[in-house]
Amino acid sequence: SQFKMVNYSYDEDLEELCPVCGDKVSGYHYGLLTCESCK
Repeated sequence: SQFKMVNYSYDEDLEELCPVCGDKVSGYHYGLLTCESCK
């Protein structure tokens, strides 16, 4: 059977902007939506 790996910490369809620097967010880090740089 095939298994599909799902990474719930990253969603490429997120359109939110990082509240710290304004970059596109990569997911939730410490409860906040932030980009890779600000996590």
